[in-house]
Amino acid sequence: MKKVRLLLVITLVVVIALPAASAVAKGNPKANGGGTTVEGGEKSTFTFNAVQRKDGTVKGHLVYHFRTAGFSFRMKIDCLRIVGNQAGLSGTVTKVSDSAPGFVFVGQKGVFSVIDNGQGHGASPDLISDVLLYGGASCLNAFPAPYLPMQGNITVQS
Repeated sequence: MKKVRLLLVITLVVVIALPAASAVAKGNPKANGGGTTVEGGEKSTFTFNAVQRKDGTVKGHLVYHFRTAGFSFRMKIDCLRIVGNQAGLSGTVTKVSDSAPGFVFVGQKGVFSVIDNGQGHGASPDLISDVLLYGGASCLNAFPAPYLPMQGNITVQS
């Protein structure tokens, strides 16, 4: 009987919490996606997400595998700027693979952008830019133009 009550309480908590969680996220600007693109003749893979909270802070991440040069890195996203169907994102590198070149290091700032071209058979492929790594990179400044068509999906919601 105690197990049944505990299960009932857990179920009620989940049922009550789910609408509250989606209500908090509803209306918040966000961008997310993942897929592959071809760079230097090799497929690069990536996944990212970012959401702007009600207090204006941004939380998210990027994982990028740049196979042409044989390295990977992770980035904590802390800036999101949305203009129409385009999002600029920036943050700080938090992890790099051993084979990363010297200019890719933990603590380095980076910025990239994406375009969400919609869904369906008639939609053009979504686009991603290069990830530019340099001190002071911020999505509040200029961000690179997306030009690399990708296989996968990107969603931008303001």
